[in-house]
Amino acid sequence: MSQVQDFYQKGYKVVRDSTNYPVIIHDAFQADHYFDNVLNDGYSDVVVDHHHYQVFSTGELQRSVQDRITTACGWGWSEGSEYHWNVVGEFSGALTDCAKWLNGVGRGARYDNTYQG
Repeated sequence: MSQVQDFYQKGYKVVRDSTNYPVIIHDAFQADHYFDNVLNDGYSDVVVDHHHYQVFSTGELQRSVQDRITTACGWGWSEGSEYHWNVVGEFSGALTDCAKWLNGVGRGARYDNTYQG
């Protein structure tokens, strides 16, 4: 992850040298608040873009459609940080993890109990 953080710092400088637009970084699929201490001291207008999916655990697969909607709508609030603006820029409406090779070639899916974890 140090290479990603270095890339973000260098990218921030490139953007700041040419404009005052916000700098948006991806959460790199890390845990919530992972980037709280990256680009925060002496940096301005940094946005962390979170991408969430609800198909990679048995508990997520068992959620009702309404629970999935409530969860997705709540992410924007739960990602709040005193260090950055946050946006949930993408989430999946997929209800299963049965897409071909989603979990890796020949590994199956949790949804139909064929996952070879």
